[in-house]
Amino acid sequence: DPLPLPLPEPHQGNPCLIRHVEVMNKRSSTLYRWLDARLGLDRFIAILLDEPIPGGARWSYVFGSGLLFLFIIQLVTGIFLTMYYVPGAAVAHTSVSYIQKEITGGAFVRGLHHWGSTLLIVTIGVHMGQVFLWGAFKKPREMVWVFGMVLMLLILAFSFTGYLLPWDQKAYFATAVGVKLVSEVPIVGGFLKAVTLGGARLGTLTLSRFYMMHVIVLPALTVFFVGMHMFAFRRAGAAGPYAKPAKPIPNRIERFYPRQFYYDTVFSAGLFFVIAALAITEPVALEPRANPADAAYIPRPEWYFLPLFQLLKYFQGELAILGIVVIPGVLLALLFLVPFIDRKAERNPFRRRIAIGSMAVLLLTMGILLRQAKREDGALMSVAESQELLAMPEEEVAGLSGAERRRWEIAQTKMTLDRQRTMAEAFLARPFEPLRATAQPPSGSELLPPPGTFELCSECHGALGGGGTLKGPDIIGAADEYTRADLLGMLVDPVLYGFEGKMVPMTDVLTEAEREELVDYLVRLSEN
Repeated sequence: DPLPLPLPEPHQGNPCLIRHVEVMNKRSSTLYRWLDARLGLDRFIAILLDEPIPGGARWSYVFGSGLLFLFIIQLVTGIFLTMYYVPGAAVAHTSVSYIQKEITGGAFVRGLHHWGSTLLIVTIGVHMGQVFLWGAFKKPREMVWVFGMVLMLLILAFSFTGYLLPWDQKAYFATAVGVKLVSEVPIVGGFLKAVTLGGARLGTLTLSRFYMMHVIVLPALTVFFVGMHMFAFRRAGAAGPYAKPAKPIPNRIERFYPRQFYYDTVFSAGLFFVIAALAITEPVALEPRANPADAAYIPRPEWYFLPLFQLLKYFQGELAILGIVVIPGVLLALLFLVPFIDRKAERNPFRRRIAIGSMAVLLLTMGILLRQAKREDGALMSVAESQELLAMPEEEVAGLSGAERRRWEIAQTKMTLDRQRTMAEAFLARPFEPLRATAQPPSGSELLPPPGTFELCSECHGALGGGGTLKGPDIIGAADEYTRADLLGMLVDPVLYGFEGKMVPMTDVLTEAEREELVDYLVRLSEN
């Protein structure tokens, strides 16, 4: 057996770590010692655990490790969910319903993934706020802050791309609002919309692109920037508390192991307990399958996007660019440039009045916007008041003043949102309903295309099941994405559905009866 390797400098001064490595050498298996002799595992572990902690171990230093733990939880639960999820408009909702209702532990794993993402956003907000408050972003830690900002944006991108995947009512309409906002970005808005949608409207191509971003691109970028963030942090060293101790202990440097390691472990265990408890007591909602024709549905984003959602209400028409691009863009740029703006060595928050005051104003503004969004959705209105307003006859509603009318509209919104939540709860309570499928192919001519009509479609869309052409997608699943009325409308006036220059009206080449027969054929394909 190879002899245990000595600790490299400067780790020989940490007696706790030395004892830990000695115990590992004594208790380790032959395989571990064999690997250690070739890979230097003990040295690697020593380097990880021997990080100097300025000012000694503290509970206030646990947030970075907590974020890493939550990200690992997201990766592990995401891998389990992808085993059953299918990114197709026709089957995505059914696959999520199957996970939630049929798979043993599926609802719990999905709950861990959902609440883990929420807690991830809360924790990174607290962590970045603490770093800003303590001035820990200052020289030589500028790049630690910059990489942290990139990671915060990536976490928000995770939330946005994952929102569409269940393909329920909430996912569909909230994402549609997000895509609409993206399309209004000057110059590149049209390009961004085309890249995001993959077609004229939300469909299978959109879902597959969001899925690809969520499970491949964003995880890869996040792993890379987590590595860069940790590298920059270890390179620059921990900043420590903003106030130096009155009587520092000479010749004493506390290391990460064992006390800080213990604090981080306890905090991570607490985070897992919280998300596990939420996953059990507050199951993740799943609304009925997306119905693009439902014009009465009111979309709402998650709570951490509500301040931006509310801000956009104040900038309409030509001023929309201010709420969509200018204000968020300026704020992000300022946050990225914080280390290069506040360059003084002073870290005490009580002596950095302008910086701390500016951050307080930003947080207060976001809090006001969040509360206003909740108020306009009726969250702050009592049930008795909303019922009283909704019971008013039409003639009284017509005579209401501006403020009273606004209260009545809030009551209407509250009623609709409450109904949507009730529908989600009712859907989760129902047994799982698999996709309709026939055990044997139908006989006869019910799945044969109408004579002389389908040839017109195949010129652009290609043969059924062939994947489509450059001119148009395969229409074998058209009735999965559009209602029967929409399909008939497209044949009459495709411009109304966003297909200008891509599809021509069929009123001159097909009679009304032939159009009805063609749409019935597409519906039968979807059902079978």
